[in-house]
Amino acid sequence: MNNSKDKHYYLNNIFYSNTNNASLQLAEGEATHYEKNLYFNKNVKIPTTDSQALNMNPLFTQQLGGFSAFAELNALKPTKNSPMIKKGNPVTLTNVHIPSTTRDFFGNSISTHPTMGISE
Repeated sequence: MNNSKDKHYYLNNIFYSNTNNASLQLAEGEATHYEKNLYFNKNVKIPTTDSQALNMNPLFTQQLGGFSAFAELNALKPTKNSPMIKKGNPVTLTNVHIPSTTRDFFGNSISTHPTMGISE
């Protein structure tokens, strides 16, 4: 049973644009909760409710664009100097009965202080 009451949670994500002519404005309101997300590019509007927002280059392993779908996902892995390594907050959604995952997108175990994004 999901007791989130239709609330949307955005935790430890990366909102990124690699072009200057794109813009991104995220929905805000009582139905959304932003916590500890990283935002990069001058045209990405940071939600006012994300009090732990990071606004910096995530330092992905490769420049995005021009890859096949899975190779593009591999480019989203952090470099060893990335500001998102071990900067995420632990995700506990037990109060709304949504099970948390123990593995990242690539199957790696998620640590107690997770890396932001899809790759631990």
